[in-house]
Amino acid sequence: MEIGLNITIPKPELETIMWDIWQDYCEEMKCDRTFNIVAELMDNPQAKQFISNFQTVNLPSGIPPEITSPILADIVRRYAIPVTQASVEVVITAGTIESSKMSYISNLTCSITHYRNTNMALDYSPTLYASGWRKQQDA
Repeated sequence: MEIGLNITIPKPELETIMWDIWQDYCEEMKCDRTFNIVAELMDNPQAKQFISNFQTVNLPSGIPPEITSPILADIVRRYAIPVTQASVEVVITAGTIESSKMSYISNLTCSITHYRNTNMALDYSPTLYASGWRKQQDA
C-alpha cells in the first residue's frame, strides 16, 4: 500500500553510515536489553548487600497460623529495626539527536526504593521521571 511518502533509496555507502549510526544509538540506549528493575538493583553494590543480607526466623513446620502469627508479631515488635534504604537511581537514555554542530539527549531517571516485606519477599517501588531534552556539547 502506497501512502505517498517521498522515499529515497540510499547508496550503499550512505546506507552503511545510517546503520552504523543506528548501532551507536542502539548501544548507547541499550536497545538490546530489556529493562529489569531487579537486575538494576543487583548491579548496585549497596542494594545488593541489603537484598542479600536478611535474617530469618525458623519455626517448626506444621504449627497452626493462630500460634505462629502472635509469635512472629512479637519477634517483629521486639527486634525489628527500622531501616531507611537509599533509593537506587538508574538513568535511561530515552532519546538523542545529534549533528555536526550540536547534540541533545533526553534521559529518564528511574528512582527505585527497595525493601523486604514482612514475609521477607523483595519488593520495590519505582518512580520514573524525565529530565527533558538538554544540550550535550558544542561541536
